[in-house]
Amino acid sequence: MHAYTRGTNVTLFLMGDDEAVLRSAYETLSVGGTIQMPLEKQMWGDVYSAFTDRFGIEWQVNISAAEG
Repeated sequence: MHAYTRGTNVTLFLMGDDEAVLRSAYETLSVGGTIQMPLEKQMWGDVYSAFTDRFGIEWQVNISAAEG
C-alpha cells in the first residue's frame, strides 16, 4: 500500500485548443512546482505537459493540435 501524499489523490487536467489560454495557465500554475514533462509537442500531435504545482497538486495540460 502506498503512503498518502497530500495532493496526489487527484490529477487536474486542462484540455482544449485555445493555446494562449492554456499556455498562460501552465506558466502560472507551474511556477515553483516540479515539471515531470515540459509543455512541448508530443508524438500524437498535441502539446502536452505534466507537473506538480507548488502546493503538491498534480496537473496535466493538453493543447489540441489544429485539425486540417
